[in-house]
Amino acid sequence: MSRYKLLGVMAAGLLVGAIALSAQAPAPMNGTVLTGVVKSSTGQSLEGILVTARGNGSSMKITVFTDEQGRYYFPPQPGGTYEVWAQAVGFDTNRATAQLAGASAQKDFTMATLADFSRQLSGPEWLASLPASTPQDARAKELFRSNCLGCHTASWILQNRFDRTGWYKIIATMERTAVQGGGAQEADRPPAPSVRYNRDEIADYLAKVRGPNSTLTYKVLPRPRGESARAVITEYSTGSSEDPKRPVRFDGADWSLGTPTAYEARGPHDADVDPLGFVWIVYGDQSSPAYRTYGRLNPATGELQDFKILSDRGTVLGSHGVKVDEQGRVWFNAGNNLQMVDSKDPTLKLNTYVPPAGMGSVGGHIQISPQGYIWAASNGGLMFDPATKVFKRFDHPNPGGQTYGIGADSGGNGWWAQMGGQAYDEIGHSDLATGKSVAIKLDPIPGMKELATSADLEMYKSAGAEFNAAPWWAEGPRRLGGDLLGNMWVSDWWGNNLAKIDVKTNRVTKIYYPNKEHVGLYQPVFDNAGRVWVNLMTADRVARYDPKTDTWAEFLLPNRGTETRHMAVDNFKPQVEAWTPYWRTNQMARIQVRTPQQMQALVERTAAMLAAR
Repeated sequence: MSRYKLLGVMAAGLLVGAIALSAQAPAPMNGTVLTGVVKSSTGQSLEGILVTARGNGSSMKITVFTDEQGRYYFPPQPGGTYEVWAQAVGFDTNRATAQLAGASAQKDFTMATLADFSRQLSGPEWLASLPASTPQDARAKELFRSNCLGCHTASWILQNRFDRTGWYKIIATMERTAVQGGGAQEADRPPAPSVRYNRDEIADYLAKVRGPNSTLTYKVLPRPRGESARAVITEYSTGSSEDPKRPVRFDGADWSLGTPTAYEARGPHDADVDPLGFVWIVYGDQSSPAYRTYGRLNPATGELQDFKILSDRGTVLGSHGVKVDEQGRVWFNAGNNLQMVDSKDPTLKLNTYVPPAGMGSVGGHIQISPQGYIWAASNGGLMFDPATKVFKRFDHPNPGGQTYGIGADSGGNGWWAQMGGQAYDEIGHSDLATGKSVAIKLDPIPGMKELATSADLEMYKSAGAEFNAAPWWAEGPRRLGGDLLGNMWVSDWWGNNLAKIDVKTNRVTKIYYPNKEHVGLYQPVFDNAGRVWVNLMTADRVARYDPKTDTWAEFLLPNRGTETRHMAVDNFKPQVEAWTPYWRTNQMARIQVRTPQQMQALVERTAAMLAAR
């Protein structure tokens, strides 16, 4: 059925220390518990410090956090030699070697403060540090946010210093360059209207706040505590997408080095988990040489098996979206078509489904309804029924918009986000019963349009919005996910909120993120408890929202410059595990949250072992 060539390649990695957490009982006690106390140079116990361990020869890292007493506890690990380091914003990275043997091992750290810790800051910390007390600064900050953070974290940009000429040259280059900043400037490419129009104001502001001699008062977010400090985060390296033999030199693991400045490997874009526990990954870049389209990671062993799909011209196709259905079938896009691999098929045969001529292409985001319908973003929505092998198309009812993400509700209908074009900030959805579509208009960000002049309004009236540069009052709906209660959830990228839409009444309720700075809400996904998990692309964090209690939890990722593009949860396990891919730094991260009972079991075991010495 496929007109593409399928090739499989192995990216081997012997990863030790697979973590097992059970919802019913504390973590298994086989192995060595690495523990220790982290203090300041004055002897004060430090809460919320990240402690990371990596076994010799391993491409896997495991990170835990210190508790109120400054003590950390790793889940039991195999014996051997480990590199261990502790870090937090404001402190110098402290590295050590630990020998794990017996029931427990201890490694303490004393943290020295840093006079200049600016390279350690995350995106929202940089934004919080920018001046906005005058109307001019407030406006310029919004121009920077809405033109320069659509595909980058602020830390990647603001960790640098340039004079006004330097900043202007960068902006003038970016207005004609691919959004990731890769490749040469395209002289015949029309400039991004918003970037061209605002480049003088942005350059003036950046020269003021990050010029050669400028100073800022840095505002640091609180360190993790409570539930957030009980997290265990395991990171699996996915290696380079361009050259399997080339290691990734800078992966963001040492914050003192700052956000990696180059896309070394064009990493994983979307990922999802199958019923067998394998993680399926798609690699979404076609702007540079690549050797793989999708891959399968075994978290238990660390083995990564990558595959490439070749076009008729022999080039490797990229993919942008993947989703696993309840039967374990892996659906993803490549070559404008819908691709499927049955995870239970030992041969992992590729199946390709081609939309009829004139119906459009299978776009870069995939979602699956409870009925099993496959929805793909396609300037509207494209639906595929696996039972009948039939495609159906639903156009957005209002012309002039550009679709970004797709969702599916409990009734099987598709929902899509109009993030760009003239008709931006609209949510469209299908009506399977009538075959028609309906549009919902999102209100602009409150108070932002008041910063606009008449010339601004006229320019944006003709220019509209782009996915990565938009009017600063735009909500920027990016990706969507549906719950089983009759609500569609939209991540509003520029609006810094989750928009909950009642699918029966089309009523929109906005749930704002607690951090007022731009954090980059990207992909909402639901766990079995009805909680919304969402990756914060520009913040090096993952968040979870509980609609029952109207509360947020935030989980700090151990890397700087992750620029996560997707969120997935493993609902096949009794205790939820969340996954997010690091696009910039080429890793997959698993977030597990230990229960108080699991932590107590580790504390009691470790205390008994230490007392017996």
